[in-house]
Amino acid sequence: MDHFSLYNIIEIFLLLVLPAIRGFRTLKAAEQAKGEDGKADEAKTVDVQVLQDMLKQWCVVAAWLTAEFIVDPLLQWVPLFSLAKLLIVIWLLAGGSGFAYTTLQGMIEKYAVFRRIGIAIDTVTRIAGLVSSFLR
Repeated sequence: MDHFSLYNIIEIFLLLVLPAIRGFRTLKAAEQAKGEDGKADEAKTVDVQVLQDMLKQWCVVAAWLTAEFIVDPLLQWVPLFSLAKLLIVIWLLAGGSGFAYTTLQGMIEKYAVFRRIGIAIDTVTRIAGLVSSFLR
């Protein structure tokens, strides 16, 4: 697989760089919303909906990259496959991520294997937190 194709460069920029910049800006706005007393200024607080939309987009991006990792070696020989993937990425960023997130959420709730994976991730996260606090 050609890792330096134009599609890969555009995909990295659209799926990782742009959302990361948006996330950094949102976090900076949240930090600036705190006054000198450490309390948030009501007029400057970051909208919760913006944060939810960003988290949904990151969930969709993670699912897309995972699916792409699995499917890409099987279908890379299909003509215009890279173009189709690029169009899907553009659709996701243009508002399709809300639909994709709802679909993913339904799949996760429907299939027990995803719940088990979630439980395993929570367990590993708790263990990592305990190890981290122990090492401090």
